[in-house]
Amino acid sequence: MTRNLNILGLMLCCIFAGCSTAPRGGGAQEDLIIQADSTVDRFRAGDPTLSDRIAQAHGYAVFPTIGRAGAGVGGAFGRGVVYEMDEVIGF
Repeated sequence: MTRNLNILGLMLCCIFAGCSTAPRGGGAQEDLIIQADSTVDRFRAGDPTLSDRIAQAHGYAVFPTIGRAGAGVGGAFGRGVVYEMDEVIGF
């Protein structure tokens, strides 16, 4: 029982930590959107079928940069933009 509560607590901490990575302020959000759009453009140049796949997708997320960290287990961190029908809906 205690083990299950510990796992639940760890999961909640990870979820809330992930939500706190959203950029604050309009300028930081605009910069992230520009970076995400640039990343998608680079991938489209490398894969001609990507535009069709994005057009068929209901939503997608773009992480322009991802950092890596880890001590034995490993982990990653990144800020990204969430799109729904080609409109930004979140970070």
